Amino acid sequence: AVLVCTQARDANTAPGNVTLNFPANDSFFNRASVFLNWTVATDADGDALTYFLWLNGTNANATTATNMTMILGDGFYDWTIRTGDGKLNSTNFAFNRTFTVDTVVPRSFFIAPSEANNTFRSAQSFIIVNASASDLWQLSNITFLIVNGSFANVTTFTIANNQTVNMSFNWSQLSRNSRYLYNVTVYDKAGNANTTETRTITLDNTQ
Repeated sequence: AVLVCTQARDANTAPGNVTLNFPANDSFFNRASVFLNWTVATDADGDALTYFLWLNGTNANATTATNMTMILGDGFYDWTIRTGDGKLNSTNFAFNRTFTVDTVVPRSFFIAPSEANNTFRSAQSFIIVNASASDLWQLSNITFLIVNGSFANVTTFTIANNQTVNMSFNWSQLSRNSRYLYNVTVYDKAGNANTTETRTITLDNTQ
């Protein structure tokens, strides 16, 4: 008879999941440096834990801390954390979040039939401005500004889920015999901004 001896091994328990803290889902950054933070995972066996960062389905980095800073290029990122205990056990992935790195300013420019710079108009008390805006990712809002010596008006419109937009705005009931300066500023969701050139128009009371 052959005596077979076996040694009982304690089962090792996989560590618990983490909760992603920062950045919030669908965040936008106008810088390459992105700080990531998550909660501490629990482990019933008291094993030392390693946190693995997954970006867009690829294991991108690892740390024993609960945060890290990544230097990333412009783009859309899907991120999550998987926790390892060094015992060939690991958790399921935490719920994914997304963020976008966008360091490029949006485009903004006048389009027809906007008045040319240094225009003179007689018997007219309005100014119509047409502008186009575009961004590689998502626009946020567009602001129309007009000023003269005694008057200023700032009007902002929210842009929802668009990369390109054309807008028209009419300043009406303006005082004649006045010189006005105006421009258009566009912002993207990362906080980047760009302003058109400032144009001048004179409204005269002459018929």
